[in-house]
Amino acid sequence: MNKHKAVIVAAVACLAVSCNRSDQTARNDSTSASGTGAAQSRTISNVGFSSPETALWDSVADVYLLSNINGPAAAEDNNGFIARIKPDGSIEALKWIEGGKNGVTLHGPKGMVFKGDTLFAADVGGVRMFDRATGRPLGTLKVATAGLNDLAVGPNGDVYTTDLEPPPGDSIPSPPVAAIYRLTRAGGIPVVKGDSLEQPDGLLADASGFIVAPFGANELYRIDSTGAKKVIAVLPGGKLDGLVPRLGGGWLVTSWDTKTVYRVDPGGAAMPVVEGIESPAQLGIDGKRHLLLIPSFNKNALEIRAESP
Repeated sequence: MNKHKAVIVAAVACLAVSCNRSDQTARNDSTSASGTGAAQSRTISNVGFSSPETALWDSVADVYLLSNINGPAAAEDNNGFIARIKPDGSIEALKWIEGGKNGVTLHGPKGMVFKGDTLFAADVGGVRMFDRATGRPLGTLKVATAGLNDLAVGPNGDVYTTDLEPPPGDSIPSPPVAAIYRLTRAGGIPVVKGDSLEQPDGLLADASGFIVAPFGANELYRIDSTGAKKVIAVLPGGKLDGLVPRLGGGWLVTSWDTKTVYRVDPGGAAMPVVEGIESPAQLGIDGKRHLLLIPSFNKNALEIRAESP
């Protein structure tokens, strides 16, 4: 497999050691619960979703969250929202968190992740923080770019975000170089940057570095602690977006080009598990019911499918 070198501006190795360590335990809610249940495929649409980007299962409240950009991805229009959906498919609150209401600033939310009792949401100009239970705004970790996309929590509790440089379909004057940032109260610190990242979109962080699904290529790749970029798998189509760890090991990756969710094993073998999903964005996993939660960005829908064994 080919290896490339990304520009390292901060040690990726800090993923494996203490680096602004938090006393909170990071949670990866996409894989935290177990259990079985009758899994029934369904589509939730025509309910008011608007450019849904990320689905996330909250294992504590047992609800689904869905970020909605609601307009141009890079616009500072403060009309983005996060929907709250029950596992039976009913809408608990279409605009549970809404830009311009209750002191919330939210332009176009994209990636989301939980860390303890805080919900992080990537947005234009920074990452917003909200109370996990109530949706109350807790502040912003500012990053001077409009292209922030996915979020991941590292094993030491640090939160990372990808920068698409700019978002697909949007024109941003003098866009920044594609990057992965570590978030701090002082702002985003670039950990890795460079055009070789190929519009980094989906992101996972582990003790060895990062795993990235790039929107600008068809290769799932890893960046290790030295900054070396190593291809894990070459998929049949590009515009990769969603990336989550699979309950049985390996990863699930979405491709807009092929309208498919792929299962990728650690050895690099890839096979389709869900097909025919228009613009599949950042998916989530309901670990209790073994369901895939797949936002259809252009259809303004949430597709729910059984996860195959």
